[in-house]
Amino acid sequence: MKRYFFYLATLWVICLFTACTEVANEMDYPSIGSSTGTEGESESRITASVTLTETNRLDAQLEAVLGADKKYLVQDLTISGTFYGVDVETLHKLNQLESVDLSNTVFSGASQNDYCFAINIYGDTRSGTLSDNCLGYYFFYGMETITQIILPNTLTQMNGESLKGTSIQEIQIPSTVTTIQGDPFYSCGQLKVLRIPSTVSSFDSYGSFVCDCVRLAALIWETSASINFGRPNNNCVLYLVGDGVNASITNGSNWQHIVRDGQMDELKLIHSEYSWEVNNVPYYNSFEYKAKKAKLSMYFHRRETSIDGASSGWRTIVIPFDVDSIFSDQRGLLAPFGSNVEGAKPFWLRELTAEGFVNATSIKANKPYIMALPNNSNYPDEYNIEGLITFTAENATIGVTPVPLPAAEGPDFDLQPNYDYVAHSRDVFALNYNYDIRNVPYGSVFANMSADIYPFEAYAKPKSGSSLTEVASAFAIGSSTSTRTVKTNGVKRAPLPDDM
Repeated sequence: MKRYFFYLATLWVICLFTACTEVANEMDYPSIGSSTGTEGESESRITASVTLTETNRLDAQLEAVLGADKKYLVQDLTISGTFYGVDVETLHKLNQLESVDLSNTVFSGASQNDYCFAINIYGDTRSGTLSDNCLGYYFFYGMETITQIILPNTLTQMNGESLKGTSIQEIQIPSTVTTIQGDPFYSCGQLKVLRIPSTVSSFDSYGSFVCDCVRLAALIWETSASINFGRPNNNCVLYLVGDGVNASITNGSNWQHIVRDGQMDELKLIHSEYSWEVNNVPYYNSFEYKAKKAKLSMYFHRRETSIDGASSGWRTIVIPFDVDSIFSDQRGLLAPFGSNVEGAKPFWLRELTAEGFVNATSIKANKPYIMALPNNSNYPDEYNIEGLITFTAENATIGVTPVPLPAAEGPDFDLQPNYDYVAHSRDVFALNYNYDIRNVPYGSVFANMSADIYPFEAYAKPKSGSSLTEVASAFAIGSSTSTRTVKTNGVKRAPLPDDM
C-alpha cells in the first residue's frame, strides 16, 4: 500500500493532501510510484579509444574499433597520437559524441599532412586549418552534444569560436597555453565555471570572450592580461586572483561583481520570474571573500495566507550569505516573528527539522527556508505585504559554495537548497507558489512533476532510501490556524505567529 508522507496537524490537511494527489492524476502528472517506461533498462554506452598514426586517421580507426555501422555513434572517445585537419572533419560527423579526451593528442599543421578542413555548421560550410599545438577556429564549433572536453597536454594556443555552441559546463585550460586569440568560449551556453591560468601572457579578445555564456557563474582570472570584454549575465562574478590582481579592466567592460584581493564592493543577486537569463544563471562561489554589501532581491506576489484555515502563501528561499536586514519596497523594514526587531513588519519564517517545520528568527547562508508574507482581509492593510523584497548584509563573508548543498532533513521528506536550474521531475517536489492545483491554495503543497526550480529556491525530495513505490506524489505543509476567527465585531488585528 502506498504510504503518504506529509507534515500535518489537522484532519483538514489530510483531506487537502488527498485532493492534491487526485488532482495531480487528473492533470496527467505521473505519480512517483507509477511506471513511465523502461525503468531499469539502459543501453550500453558506445565508447572508443584510438591512436592516430601517419597512415591511420580518425575515421579509419573508429571503423576498425566500432565497425562501419557504429563508428559515427560513439559517445565517449579517447584519442592519442597526431591529430590532423582531416580528423576535424571526422569529429564533426560524430553527432552523439558527449565526451572527448585529447590529453595525449598532438595537433599538427605540418604542410605535408592534410591540415586543412571544411565542416558544415548549421547549414554553412566553414573552412579552417590546423596549426601546431593550436585549438583552431571552428574546431568544436556547433557540436552541441559535447559536455566534456579534455584538451591536449601540449596545447599552447586557443583561437576564436573553437568551442562555440558546445554544451561544456567546465573546462580545464592546460598550463601550457600561453596565447588566447579571439573568443573561443563565445556562445558556450552551458558553461558554469571558467578559469584562465597565469600562463596566458598573450590575450586578444574581440570583446565577446564570454558573450552568450548565459549560465556562467564564475570567471577566475589568474593572468595579468587586460580584460576588454563585458559580463555575460547579471549574477556572474569575476575573480582576480594571483597575477590577475594586477589585471586592468577597460572602460568598455560592464562587470558588476569583481573580487580583487579577496574584497568586493557589493554583491547584487537577482531572482526574477520574468527573466529567462537571470532565472537560469546558476550561483556558485569559488573563493571566500568579503563583500562590503550583499543583497538578494526577490519579487513576492500577493498570495493569500491562511485561506479557510489552511496554511498557505508559502514560498521557498535560500541565500548565500547570513542576512542582516530585510526590506519591502512598500512596507519598509521586515523581520520574522520572534526576532524582536523594533519597527519591523512581521512575517512567517520556518525551517525544516526532524520534528517538522519550526519557527526561525534569522536566515543563515545556504540553508533552505519557507517564508510567507501576511496577506489576509482580516489584517489591517499596513500589515499586508507584496512586491519586491530585498535581503541584505553588510561586511558579509561570502563562503565557498558547498557541493552538494546540504539538505534540511525532516520527518517525512527533506528540503534541498538550490542555486541552479532544476527541471521538474518525479523526485523534485516544487512548492505550488506560482501554479494552480484545484481546491489547493497557492503555497501550501509540494508536488512532483509540477514546476521547475530556479536558483535561490528549494524543493522537497523523498527521504534517502525510499523506493519509488513508497513515496507520495505530494507533501502538504500543515499547521493549525486561527485566522478564520480573528475578525471580531468588524475589528481587524495584526497577524500573529500562530496564525499559520
